[in-house]
Amino acid sequence: MVRKLFGVLCVGLTLSFGAVLADEITALITGVNTDKNKMEITYKEVTGTGKDATVGDKEMTVKYDEKVKVTSVAGGGRGGKGKGGGGGKGGAGAQPETGGISLLQDKLAKAKDNGQPGVRGTLTRGDKDKDSKESKNTPVTEITLRGGGGRRGGGDQ
Repeated sequence: MVRKLFGVLCVGLTLSFGAVLADEITALITGVNTDKNKMEITYKEVTGTGKDATVGDKEMTVKYDEKVKVTSVAGGGRGGKGKGGGGGKGGAGAQPETGGISLLQDKLAKAKDNGQPGVRGTLTRGDKDKDSKESKNTPVTEITLRGGGGRRGGGDQ
């Protein structure tokens, strides 16, 4: 019994320790500076989820690692009219794209061309230094972009 309790406590401690080390920011990414001296991402913090999400007014910057991993995840559509008046199936989600900072730049350029202020995503900072107590100096090592997937996918599938 004590062994099981000790095992559960070790697993819980490990999971919480990992969550403390990786700092995630949900953001609307508005710009990227690829200058070797700067290497910064400009963003506005997003609070809440789904329809309740609100974008902050203040633009902030964060440094990114030169080997940053960018993943673009697109969702499926919401469904079209379909044949015979029935509802269509939602579009299948596209395969995620992975790449470097150039993928983020491409997605940001497409969003700005469509009149959007930026792209939504999650910025993940890497492990903090053991000596450093502030995660603000830790560069972003992973970015996951969220895609819309279209308003009315499907149709007569």
